[in-house]
Amino acid sequence: MRVISLIFWCLFMAVVSSAADLSVETCVCDLELPQQLKQANLSFSVIYSFTVNASGEPKEVSKLVNDHVSDEQVRRCLAKYRLRGFAEGTKFGFSQHWEHGVGWDILIVGAPGFTQSVTIPASLAPHRTRKGEPD
Repeated sequence: MRVISLIFWCLFMAVVSSAADLSVETCVCDLELPQQLKQANLSFSVIYSFTVNASGEPKEVSKLVNDHVSDEQVRRCLAKYRLRGFAEGTKFGFSQHWEHGVGWDILIVGAPGFTQSVTIPASLAPHRTRKGEPD
């Protein structure tokens, strides 16, 4: 599932499936990077796993791949997520990708039998001007 839509940097997306009775609220994390990383010819992903409690709140957040942002930034962002309708203890994966010259461009959240993928067009990347040029 590819969704090309972003109005605000932390856009909350709700996915509701009446068949599975799922309600998913996620957001693209506004993870801060030092200016030198933004200017470097560098593309990378930040990848974490977590489980959910009975209320659908993330817990047991674990870093899998992350060499460029603080774990605390990711944990604060994931704390906003609500993944209701999944069994307590369901394990999720979270990946957010930084593309050189574009910014944060892809968010993927998944669990067995569920995937949410959001692609942010370069023209809507928050660190770019309205003309699409870097600040």
